[in-house]
Amino acid sequence: MDKYERRRLRLIEIRDALCNGATSALAKRIGKSDSYVSRMLWPEGREGRKRIGEDMVDMIDNAFGWSPGSFESETPIRDLWDLGPNVKSGSTPRKRGQIGESITKPLHNTDKRKASNGASLRDGRSSVSARPILAWDDASELGEEYVLIPRLEVKASAGNGRVAWHVDEKGQKQAFRKAWCTRLGIKPEQAATIVAEGSSMEPRVRDGDSLVVDYRATDLISGKVYVLSFQGEVYVKRVFKKPNGGLTIRSDNPDKAMYPDMDIDPNDFPNLQIIALVVAVSGAI
Repeated sequence: MDKYERRRLRLIEIRDALCNGATSALAKRIGKSDSYVSRMLWPEGREGRKRIGEDMVDMIDNAFGWSPGSFESETPIRDLWDLGPNVKSGSTPRKRGQIGESITKPLHNTDKRKASNGASLRDGRSSVSARPILAWDDASELGEEYVLIPRLEVKASAGNGRVAWHVDEKGQKQAFRKAWCTRLGIKPEQAATIVAEGSSMEPRVRDGDSLVVDYRATDLISGKVYVLSFQGEVYVKRVFKKPNGGLTIRSDNPDKAMYPDMDIDPNDFPNLQIIALVVAVSGAI
């Protein structure tokens, strides 16, 4: 049996176990049309069949809130159900796999009021918060093919207009497959996770996407996306170097009336903090 047939049968299991056997429910979850998903379920040799490629594998993991590689793992579907934060069906997940709420309040207020931890956002659209993390009885259950990456906590510091951040090594962590980290050049020993909020970085980064960041890669590379703070406000933005030595902080969203560029003069650099480089994005399509 080749990998495409294994994937097809795995997807049928997911449809039957988690979507009440309804292809339409599976299609809605993945974000594809009913006909598209139906063709993925057709057997080999049937004209019009769509093979399940690597991008679709990632899409399925994202759609169900699973760690990358879960779809192709040997974990039983019902156990994946226990580990998935967003799976919905007629059953209730067992306690071991329940998902906790965000550990800290998000740094996001659409009306520019201060968040409960003291931070606010200039455009009210792009922020970070702690990701709801999977809970395990024992991390060793995950196997050697996984690494655990902690969350990044960002909060305002009192009085000085800057923000404080730290990597929560003692808190719950998120599991990622080692092969996935290697493929994307992620160094687990200096990585952390956060969640993007708002639409300012669409289409590349969408509301609710999980971001893996490198908190030691703080040397600016023009055109990369960073978690940064300017004058005490936290952003996830693309940064460009200017010929005069300054910087342009830019949203990917093309609506510049809503999300205008922000130019930072070198004289304002004392008010700028580069917190982390965004190295990977995962989320629903």
